[in-house]
Amino acid sequence: MPPDGFAERKVLADGFEVRLLEAGSGEPLIYIHGGGGLHLDESHALIARERRFVGIELPGYGQSAVNDRTQDFDEMAQTLALVIEAAGVQAPYSLLGTSLGGACALHVALHYPDRVAALALVSPAAFRPDGWGPPPPERIAEALWAHPERATRPSLDPETIAKQSRVMERLLDSLDQDALRERLHQLAVPTLVVFGTADGLIPPEMGRIYREHMPNCSYILLYDAGHELGSDRPQAAAALIGDFLARREAFVIGSDVAAVAP
Repeated sequence: MPPDGFAERKVLADGFEVRLLEAGSGEPLIYIHGGGGLHLDESHALIARERRFVGIELPGYGQSAVNDRTQDFDEMAQTLALVIEAAGVQAPYSLLGTSLGGACALHVALHYPDRVAALALVSPAAFRPDGWGPPPPERIAEALWAHPERATRPSLDPETIAKQSRVMERLLDSLDQDALRERLHQLAVPTLVVFGTADGLIPPEMGRIYREHMPNCSYILLYDAGHELGSDRPQAAAALIGDFLARREAFVIGSDVAAVAP
């Protein structure tokens, strides 16, 4: 069932049947979820009070069919652009991506910069340290949340987890991080990169890469929040992202590489 206030529907695009969760009205914001699947938290509900919010479930996730077709983020970006069109969203729109979805949103913006008004990347997974790997299952909760008691991630059956994991691993394994760094220089879309200071999955210092290579990027650290920072600190996350989406180029934190939101 969709969360309170959100409506669910499906669209056909690029040969996939794709589930959407929608709420709100006004300027459109497209949300692309992380590796755990499409689940919304309080920060998303707060953001949807100010604009039209459209959450996309990636092909191969949830109850959708197995996706063995999409081989890399560039292919996924092209599919997502067609999903956005099928959803009836007119450009320009803003993009919000979390973790794996952050890497997806980044590639949509690289392919279609004229369609993207603003780009918000939450704990994005496009860049990871050498030798990076996910924590063992028994430690995943402490890696994702600074406050596990606030977690909103639903439980999934093993078959769905395995299906989703194959898509995630294929996408992440396809990334050439050095080549991606070079591509970032051409992307002038106003961009916010935000990590939680207690992120145990992707080291927060990875955010510096985006700030150093993107010409119009703000990099923020959100205090006392983990990888799922919208669950850990929903009001702070929604205020930060909402302010950026409203002000875009006028969103100035300072000349430092990073600032910490208290």
